[in-house]
Amino acid sequence: MITAFIPGEPPRVTAQMKKTICRGGKPLHVDSPELKEAKKFFFEKLMPFRPSMPLSGPVCIRIKWVFPHRSDAPKRWLMTEVSKDTAPDLDNLEKALLDSIQKLGFYGNDGQIADKHTRKFWGPHTGIFIEMEEIKL
Repeated sequence: MITAFIPGEPPRVTAQMKKTICRGGKPLHVDSPELKEAKKFFFEKLMPFRPSMPLSGPVCIRIKWVFPHRSDAPKRWLMTEVSKDTAPDLDNLEKALLDSIQKLGFYGNDGQIADKHTRKFWGPHTGIFIEMEEIKL
């Protein structure tokens, strides 16, 4: 099993934040500067957790995003994790992170992900918690 924790407020940039440029008369979608920065952040923070060999076969991955509580959060929430029901969208949020995980060689390709659990919260201990393991057949 591989476990990683990236402390601090997670980037709110999503893979949907592309910009369109015109090259040769055709539209081309490229990463926005903010998305490039988020991918660089993930790459640098995950580098120390990189395995010596990629996971093989089907992979289970669990990701927990913990954002700081809103300023108007009830006091009873402040010491607990509360499910986050606002933007960014969860499926868009995880794309840049998963791309970085693959690029670093945690697994061969994202087709190996057979079981994925992703959650987002407001909480006192901000960061991104990641667990990955091979699924035994």
